[in-house]
Amino acid sequence: MNMNVAQYINELLIDNDCVIVPGLGGFVANIQSAMVSGNAHVSFMPPSKQLLFNVKLNHNDGLLVSHVSSKNQISFKKAEDLIMEFSHGVKKQLHSMGTFTFEGIGVLLLNSHNAIEFESTDTSILADSFGLSSFMFPQLNYGIRAKQHVSFKTSSPKRKVVVKKIVQRTAVIVPMLLLLAILPTVYLRNIQESSMTFFKATKSEKVVIAKPIVKEKTVAVAKPSVVEKVELEAVQSPSYHIIIGCFKNIQTAQNLCDTYKAKGFKSTILTINGFYKVSLQSFNDMSDANNLLVSFQDANPQFADSWIMTN
Repeated sequence: MNMNVAQYINELLIDNDCVIVPGLGGFVANIQSAMVSGNAHVSFMPPSKQLLFNVKLNHNDGLLVSHVSSKNQISFKKAEDLIMEFSHGVKKQLHSMGTFTFEGIGVLLLNSHNAIEFESTDTSILADSFGLSSFMFPQLNYGIRAKQHVSFKTSSPKRKVVVKKIVQRTAVIVPMLLLLAILPTVYLRNIQESSMTFFKATKSEKVVIAKPIVKEKTVAVAKPSVVEKVELEAVQSPSYHIIIGCFKNIQTAQNLCDTYKAKGFKSTILTINGFYKVSLQSFNDMSDANNLLVSFQDANPQFADSWIMTN
């Protein structure tokens, strides 16, 4: 069966920081922040993932096998056998030709000490920087511009035209002002005459002014309800987990978890892609997790393939 393992690894590295090829090794991705470099010509580089290869991460954590099984609609056992066959083929080519290329990922090399080295391809597999590429901004040259002197010519005023415009405006404004002065006088005179006529007609009548009845409004004030104060404690979830086992059977994972809980470790079970990964202990700091991993591997050689998984 023709299987493009490099394509599957590339797909998984977009959302995962570690993809293990059983029997061969593991590709580990470290996120690199965006960078700016240069003085005269400034280069801008988007964020990316830097790939490393670790031959010690060769145990089957189930991630790649599950992905291949789902993509090709084959059983888990069949996918596992195909990947192991692929790993043997890669090692065989390394010993015969010295190199093996993973398209879009990098090249495995066999050095003079028969140790496997890895050279990453200069491509980004980070989803946040999809479509972004590095670019260079050239230095700007600011030339000295000559000052432009602008001269303004003063023109002699045309007195005749100005006087003519003033006369025209005065002819319009003066009648309007006279009209505005006359109108209030006429309006007040009409009001006084109508008022005197009203009082003459109703001289003998008594005018009773009814006092307005003010109704008191009863406002119901709702008693404030008692609100319980709840203090929320911010819980920071650990980001680094020391993985010592990956199983399809929950009972097997639980047995291993209980064993190391009894030895004083804060062991937990993480369910990822249908697999049960046993975490020896989890940390918020990478250096703390790495220190425990080294000491644990030294004391427990059977767990030499244990590794650190990030959220």
